[in-house]
Amino acid sequence: MQYDLKQLPDGHAIDCELCIVGAGAAGITIAKELAGTDISVCLLESGSLEWEDDTQALYAGKFSGTLPPRDPLESRLRYFGGTTNHWAGCCMPLNEIDFETRSWVPDSGWPINRSDIDTYYRRAQNYCELGAFEYGETLWNGLDVKALAFDRDRIVTRFFQESPPTNFAEVHGPTVLKANNIQTVINANVLGFNASDGGREITYIDIAALNGKRGRVTAKYFVLACGGIENARLLLLSDNQNSNGLGNDHDLVGRYYNDHLYSRLGFAWSAIPNIWQRHGLSEHDHEASNGWMRPSGDPVMIRPIASLSDTWQRKMGVLDIGVMAEEPEEDDETFPAARKNQPELRHRVSLVAQSETAPNRDSRVKLGSDRDALGQRRPSIDWRLSEIDMHTQETMAHAFGSEVTRLGIARMRVDDWIQNQDWTSAMGRENEPLSGNAHHMGTTRMADDPTKGVVDTDCVVHGIANFYIAGSSVFPSSGFANPTLTIVALALRTADTLKRQLK
Repeated sequence: MQYDLKQLPDGHAIDCELCIVGAGAAGITIAKELAGTDISVCLLESGSLEWEDDTQALYAGKFSGTLPPRDPLESRLRYFGGTTNHWAGCCMPLNEIDFETRSWVPDSGWPINRSDIDTYYRRAQNYCELGAFEYGETLWNGLDVKALAFDRDRIVTRFFQESPPTNFAEVHGPTVLKANNIQTVINANVLGFNASDGGREITYIDIAALNGKRGRVTAKYFVLACGGIENARLLLLSDNQNSNGLGNDHDLVGRYYNDHLYSRLGFAWSAIPNIWQRHGLSEHDHEASNGWMRPSGDPVMIRPIASLSDTWQRKMGVLDIGVMAEEPEEDDETFPAARKNQPELRHRVSLVAQSETAPNRDSRVKLGSDRDALGQRRPSIDWRLSEIDMHTQETMAHAFGSEVTRLGIARMRVDDWIQNQDWTSAMGRENEPLSGNAHHMGTTRMADDPTKGVVDTDCVVHGIANFYIAGSSVFPSSGFANPTLTIVALALRTADTLKRQLK
């Protein structure tokens, strides 16, 4: 059932068992899992069913730090379906090492293992319209090109699977909007979570539409699923019991803000133009694996990623990182000296990396002094990179370059900014990408110990038993995999927990 707060009577009250705030990938997943049950659900969405400028403007904020993040006004979407309305569709689970406490990475480590969510990853494959749960080197067997014979102590190949990309509003939204047990309320902006019992229980939230209408939602359980910036911002704004905000007894809300670093490492001149690109598995393997063809008859596309092995990460003391090659082009430039004896190296490709950045307590989302159209303080985001982040870029560039040279398939020229270890020399230069990838993470991180994280292993806010947080804000560290598949997997896990709580 769908409602619009702009059209409801002012002061409208909703009472339910579960209130979900945010109708993006996480919120819609949880709602869909509960559709058709006996559990009464209210799903709140800040925006409408389509883009509206005044709602999108609520994302505005200020940015500072080593590398300003991509502006959420451009990179996030604030209407039903959230940012799945324009995401690229790249999917991959986090690697096992990404969950580990790594001695060379301060504040690393999840309180759960990869194996704890593998079941949910498999279910998330269906939500994202992907193939079988396979991302390793066995996928080479179904391709028409040979695997690259990297030294596996240094570099291994992993694969992205590409979602169509799935628009959660279009694919999963109809089930939610039609469910008799779910009230979906659009144009409903949360003003704050109100707690009782000394802040130990959330009792209700006040909501507002941009036309001035107000409302209130009372529930037994609440889920906050508004993204890595907004999740922290709403907790900080909810200060009726504690001036520091909810879940912030240890000054952790908004800290450890993280993003993936997207960078160009250099160029390669290659003899094999097609191995770096997107591939559909062979027809034989589609049939054998029973899940690599979409209903449309198109294959699920995959793309190889050269990544540093766990062994090399440990040896070199670096973070998780993967390298992709952009579309090759015939190169008419004068061959570099290293290519004079190999004229077959004629395909010039740009080598771009997506990498984990180290958890950093001083990278954070705070409340700024500017206010939005609802009178709420806007966010101020400070993202700081550290020495290990640069060391990771340099290590990947040289490991990859030496390996393709050893194999005789390419020569690489490493970009000057890496050679000089100078972030600023690459920022803002045309055709030399160095930016965040708008994967906002870490601001309500997961930890067993409430002095080290905001939520526990079930994504429940420490000390507030009826308050869950969903989305990448709970990631203690990020690996280099795009976050959506993990977001959906954790949302499925939370949905199962809530079913047990509310049965």
